Amino acid sequence: MGEPPPKSELWPADNSAVTAHITLLQAIIARLATASASSKTWCLTLVGALLSFAAGMKSPQLASFAIMPILIFAFVDANYLAQERAYRALFGAVVAKIRDGSYSRADSFEARAPLERGAVLKALGSWSIWPVYLSLLLAYVVALCSGWITAPVPK
Repeated sequence: MGEPPPKSELWPADNSAVTAHITLLQAIIARLATASASSKTWCLTLVGALLSFAAGMKSPQLASFAIMPILIFAFVDANYLAQERAYRALFGAVVAKIRDGSYSRADSFEARAPLERGAVLKALGSWSIWPVYLSLLLAYVVALCSGWITAPVPK
């Protein structure tokens, strides 16, 4: 057997396994970002429908059900963001290994990005989370306080 072919100056970045690994991590990050956007869309739709239905039925008690999806979707969205941040950190670490040439065969199978302690709570403070869900909570409060959703007057 002869000598192995010489490595290019782009090695290991020009290796198809390395490229596939980076593509995998990018796809995971993109799916998490899409899921986060979907959380916001579904929450807005559901809360809007609940508040509209409560106004039509003149039922403040029914309107109070709008709080649960806001809290649930805020937590789910924060979890997606925390996971996305973890995968971005993993992506950065893999790219750093590729750049300095220390990327090895063992690295090519790494696709876990464990969450750090408190990552979800930290994500709740993100500009992409709290303004959306706080706005929905404020819309609920405004709807109740403005009389838009009122109890029916007994006859």
